[in-house]
Amino acid sequence: MNLTRDNLVLIAAKCYNNPSCISMEEFEEDLNTHKYVKKLAKRMSKGNSSNIRLLTNHVICFTNNFEIQFAKKVLLMDTTPKESAVIKSVLLYLGFLDKYEYETNELDLETLKLLKDMDNGR
Repeated sequence: MNLTRDNLVLIAAKCYNNPSCISMEEFEEDLNTHKYVKKLAKRMSKGNSSNIRLLTNHVICFTNNFEIQFAKKVLLMDTTPKESAVIKSVLLYLGFLDKYEYETNELDLETLKLLKDMDNGR
């Protein structure tokens, strides 16, 4: 099934992995995390933010609540190439991308540098 804005909620419900969820509002909040990830990626792609920890944390939260293949598709859906490069860099850092799912020129070097600095405690 092709993922579109029209069927996003339906497919998300099938791919949802949060057994402690007790309400529709909680599901919607978990699903809307992807919007915040995209907003942060947009800011980073324009050089308006360097809060890599916040972006990484939201990607982790989103991928913890949904099946990883679905999560990757949603996070990369409707993004510019620059935003996609930021998100793919974080996904690669977290170990969610296989080597056939990206090419080196599809990654954002500034984001990779921020992730490396984050690892080094800077």
